[in-house]
Amino acid sequence: MMENNHQTVDHKKIARYAKALGHPIRVAIMCFLAKQEQCYFGDIHEELPIAKATVSQHLKELKDAELIQGEVETPKVRYCINGTAWNEARQLFADFFGLGVHKKENCCSIMEIKILGTGCAACKGLYAAVVQAVAELGIEANVVKEEEMMNILEYNVMTLPAIVIDGKVVAKGKKLSVEQIKELLR
Repeated sequence: MMENNHQTVDHKKIARYAKALGHPIRVAIMCFLAKQEQCYFGDIHEELPIAKATVSQHLKELKDAELIQGEVETPKVRYCINGTAWNEARQLFADFFGLGVHKKENCCSIMEIKILGTGCAACKGLYAAVVQAVAELGIEANVVKEEEMMNILEYNVMTLPAIVIDGKVVAKGKKLSVEQIKELLR
């Protein structure tokens, strides 16, 4: 069920569980309880390196999120993991972390475009065309000329000029139009 602000009931549940598990002590408590074969009776601060003064507030957070059940207030102290809520949280987190992400690596980084060439007219013309294509596409990129032969040879390119985008040679030895360069940049 979608709400007006695009938050679903599942989004709110994930946030509630994440908040409850958002402290290392509460994670330690949940790990300790997961290892128990039955409800735990006693003072957890005697089992874990947790100050007695803070135990009750952490248990309350976990109980408010329904991740644990039982009595967390003295004198009746017994609690265990709420299996229903735990399984729901596990499934919600699995679904959330299973969401696909965009396929393009480093999409948020600035594209680096190198024009490999010795400074001839063709190399300068390719550089100008690349700068124009970048501007027309409105993309953020560093366009640089690489004229040092030793650096050019690192790309195993024997025909110039060449275009290198983010370290990969995408064209070599031919003059490209602005439209052809745009296709390479998309």
